[in-house]
Amino acid sequence: MQKSEIMKRAEQFCIKHDIMQYPVKIVELCRAEGISVFEEYLPRDVSGFIVIQEEEFENYGTGRLIVINLADSARRRRFTIAHELAHYILHRDESQPYYAHRDAGQNGGIEREANIFAGSILMPKHLVASALDDMSGTVFGDALPFMKINHIAKEFAVSKDAAQVRLDQLSLLRG
Repeated sequence: MQKSEIMKRAEQFCIKHDIMQYPVKIVELCRAEGISVFEEYLPRDVSGFIVIQEEEFENYGTGRLIVINLADSARRRRFTIAHELAHYILHRDESQPYYAHRDAGQNGGIEREANIFAGSILMPKHLVASALDDMSGTVFGDALPFMKINHIAKEFAVSKDAAQVRLDQLSLLRG
């Protein structure tokens, strides 16, 4: 899938869920899609996974869940939740009653697609623009790229790397 198509689908998702504030309440978005989120200690190479099935898991009380690694930082966990939700929105075959995906590293096309979608819903274009506008009315004036990255990372509760990627995607890092 092309990056522009992924970003368009993410924008439609944000409109559907009326995302108007940041940081985006990613767990609430999952709930709105009927998916519960759980935190557990997982193997070091697993950031999270999603399972959608008809029958409930006894230890979760649901068959629609995302589980994220409690050993990861809070910002990383937020991105993982959005990433797993992205797999559900982008890659699930709606005609199938079962969907499962486990992330163990960032490889391949569908992982890149999920990352683009995740960044786009955690940092919607209109909210990023608004956050940067708020910045221009301060002592910062025309903020340098590193200031923009730090500001977006803080305001949207994402990593600096995620903020930089999103600002690059939106062509908002130029001085």
